[in-house]
Amino acid sequence: MKDFIKHLVHQPDGSWKCISNGEISTALGRVQVTEGVVFTPGTIFQGVDIVKLLDDEWERHKRRNVP
Repeated sequence: MKDFIKHLVHQPDGSWKCISNGEISTALGRVQVTEGVVFTPGTIFQGVDIVKLLDDEWERHKRRNVP
């Protein structure tokens, strides 16, 4: 997941925009994303709530980097 999040940027409206092609393996299979795609909260993509996955990873990242 850590490498996957590098392909996206968090937007002020809570969505995530893909800035480069990437992929992640999930319990449901491999999910590929392409540059320019925007994932909005509540949208299921290939059976996966991408925004929830990214938001959860972003929170873990922030907690790891708090002094």
